[in-house]
Amino acid sequence: GEPIHTRPFAYDNMGMKFGQDRSRLRLTGSRPPGGDPTGQSVALENAVEVTPRKGVGMGPPKLTAEQRAAALEKAAQARRIRAEMKQLLKTGSISFAGLLQRAADDELIAGMKVSAMLAAMPGTGKIKAKRLMESMGIADNRRIRGLGERQRAALLDEFS
Repeated sequence: GEPIHTRPFAYDNMGMKFGQDRSRLRLTGSRPPGGDPTGQSVALENAVEVTPRKGVGMGPPKLTAEQRAAALEKAAQARRIRAEMKQLLKTGSISFAGLLQRAADDELIAGMKVSAMLAAMPGTGKIKAKRLMESMGIADNRRIRGLGERQRAALLDEFS
């Protein structure tokens, strides 16, 4: 006798086997003229398979209420410490060299942006700080921990 499965698979107009998952298809092109006026059915002749990208649609991790409260408190404390350091710089209570020494030990201070720190120095505002950073080749978004040795030395020469 003849085997049972001698018939080829039935394919639709997209070259997909009937019953195959269409959830990963994205339509390309436009609807053919004279298409369904209700918009219920869409021509799938121009469909292209799309592979899902890794990590898309994941969002931030889900935290418990206690974890969220702890993270908010930690962030608030970091902002307080950074604001306090800027105030100490502004009043002259701490020198620029002293700030760099504290940044070596304290991660929160090391995470301060160089532009914010320079703008807090007495006699230096945002514009002067930006020009100074440009002249020394320091990027706008550079943080204290990311300063190179030459950049550190140049800033120390400027503010000593």
